Amino acid sequence: MNTRWMIAVFLLLSQFVVPCQKVHGYSLRTDSVLDLLDEEISHRQIYFQQKELRLHALKETLHASSSSAICFEQCRLLYEEYKCYQYDSAYVYARHMLSLARTTENVSHLFRAHCSLAECYTAVGFFHEASQQIDSIRIDNLTVEEKVGYYSLCFYLYQNMASFVKGTDDLHTHYTQLCSEYHRLITQMSAQSKVDYLRALWLDTQRIDMLPLEEKITARKKLLSDYELSLHEQAVQHFIMGELADKLGRREQAVEYMAMAAILDIRSCTTETSAARYLATYMHEDGDMKRAIRYIHLAQVDANFYNTRLRQVDNNAVLPMIEDSRYHWISSQRTFSIVAAVLIALLLLVVVWMAHNLKKRNLKLMEARLEIESKALLLRESNEALSQANSNLKEANDIKDQYIIQSLYGDSGFVNRVEEQCRWFERHLKAKQYAELTRFTASLQIKQERERMSMAFDQAFLKLFPHFLEAYNELFEPENRLHLNPEAPLPTEVRIFALMRLGIEETAVVGKYLNLSPNSIYVYKAKAKARAKVSKEEFDQRIKAIQKA
Repeated sequence: MNTRWMIAVFLLLSQFVVPCQKVHGYSLRTDSVLDLLDEEISHRQIYFQQKELRLHALKETLHASSSSAICFEQCRLLYEEYKCYQYDSAYVYARHMLSLARTTENVSHLFRAHCSLAECYTAVGFFHEASQQIDSIRIDNLTVEEKVGYYSLCFYLYQNMASFVKGTDDLHTHYTQLCSEYHRLITQMSAQSKVDYLRALWLDTQRIDMLPLEEKITARKKLLSDYELSLHEQAVQHFIMGELADKLGRREQAVEYMAMAAILDIRSCTTETSAARYLATYMHEDGDMKRAIRYIHLAQVDANFYNTRLRQVDNNAVLPMIEDSRYHWISSQRTFSIVAAVLIALLLLVVVWMAHNLKKRNLKLMEARLEIESKALLLRESNEALSQANSNLKEANDIKDQYIIQSLYGDSGFVNRVEEQCRWFERHLKAKQYAELTRFTASLQIKQERERMSMAFDQAFLKLFPHFLEAYNELFEPENRLHLNPEAPLPTEVRIFALMRLGIEETAVVGKYLNLSPNSIYVYKAKAKARAKVSKEEFDQRIKAIQKA
């Protein structure tokens, strides 16, 4: 089985098994905002701890207060902290505010208490109870700022009611018209307000709402830069900009604004929020299932923590859709994992099979290589032996040629002299000059002839082995070396080892050539080896290893 074929099958199957979801490729800026949101989600408990510390400090002050006015103010501050954080506690302090206001019969306190309760009921979807609280408020004696607050509360109620009945045209239209009417009243009252910030903010809001859809985002950005809004107010503005961007079809901008709104909600500990739910919907539509699940769970946790039925209903409309997609995604991933595991197992089997075959081939190659190396070693040894034999043969041929030439000259001269002496002997014998015949033996000059032969041997040997004398002396300590002169005849001791170097080692042959007895040859050798600085065996080996010129 071919590995490339297996990989091709794996890629082909993966196209059918992997869920057909296209994850939106966001820009670096949007990805950075989403990464920041993910980080803030992991750190949200830190903000909650800081929130709890502030609440604890306010509660301590409330418990230490004895004045009803101070108690009301502390309850109001606690309500403000809780109203976007946790409904149950916000409701408790709103009820406590109403109880204190009724005790003191303070009109302003009663107005604030009823507004707080109406705001609580609206946040959790108790619209009937919220309407009752609003209807119980008399606006005749309210200041301009208080009237703006009252109309803002009505606007908030009908806005939530319009959102709740979305899909029911007549009710949605009715509540939307009421929102527009209260928005007009807010704008009108804000223009009469002495509070510059309140007046400018609502007038700017009115101006923005009258702009074309394309320009509303830019205008709200300017609103954020012109006023020092709280974190919660900034979150609201980013949420609105996210909705506007989505209506314009700018999904990436919508994701960025909603992510910023969710970040600001976390930092302000706002759990009564919709940004995370909207963002989860965007992530689901863009195919980012991991973030869609994370954000819808965040929205669900916040809704449960705040205990708002309205947000729970909104989340429950989105959660099943995301969970269903998540189920299919996980199922597809599981199927893909199984197929991938099977393919990987097959690939592993192929790899094991190929590794086994490769190992067998490597073993065969190793055996062949070892055999080749063994034969190469034998061939090298044979070549070295042949080279040595050739060298020895060349050396022997050189020695033979040298001594053949020397013998030709030496023997021819000797024969010529013997022939001349024989003719001389014959003449005197025929003339019967017997007295002269006694001089014949002396005329043969045997001793001189032997010396001539020795000198001829020395010359021929030193011509073949010019470094023999130096190498020979190297075998002895300086005080035991011979003082040899290349021009003088070789000593008998040296001639014996010279013949050994030529390959003549038999004592009888050496003695016959040098006209010495075998015992004399043995004595010469023994004395020389006794003076040497090496062993007897090494001495002979070193003599035989002296190189020819």
